[in-house]
Amino acid sequence: IPADMEGAYRFIRNENIDANAIAESGFQATVEQAQNHHLLLALEDTTTLIYKHPLHSR
Repeated sequence: IPADMEGAYRFIRNENIDANAIAESGFQATVEQAQNHHLLLALEDTTTLIYKHPLHSR
């Protein structure tokens, strides 16, 4: 496994990482940027992603 992929997997498996906090910071940044515009287009993507990888079963 390349080092960058292994690093990403370690990050994801780290119990100290709060996915909700990461998502919330992204939401807040979006709100701040949206407030600078008079017109916004809301697009919806109904794509479903399924993540399966051999490391998941470790």
